[in-house]
Amino acid sequence: MIKIKSQGIILEVVEHGREISLTHIGQKHYDALALILGSTGHLDGGIQGCIVGVASVVAIAQLMGASRETIISLAPKSVTTPIAMEVCQAMGGIPSLTAAIVVSVGLFGAIFGFKVLEVWHIKNPYSQGL
Repeated sequence: MIKIKSQGIILEVVEHGREISLTHIGQKHYDALALILGSTGHLDGGIQGCIVGVASVVAIAQLMGASRETIISLAPKSVTTPIAMEVCQAMGGIPSLTAAIVVSVGLFGAIFGFKVLEVWHIKNPYSQGL
């Protein structure tokens, strides 16, 4: 493995047999790092939003009479699929249901997210995900 640092971007060259792949930290994210770290109020709001998101889906599932396994499978809906599946499996849920929910939520957000922000006139870069 070779690491190259240039203009604040770290490139890692990793050999996989004969192929060489490059991974790097995106310049946009690097530039936004100081902005994110200097804004704890927005981070607090993000944490509160995560808690409300999980609590609301659990409460709605309970009100609808969902089984314990289904509720556990729905809870980790807003993280990446591999992480959600591992969390779900560790808690006794159904990983395949979790995978389907996470992909569905991700697609819904990707398709309708910016349109919803536009309709509600939300222009703050923090609210839009930088």
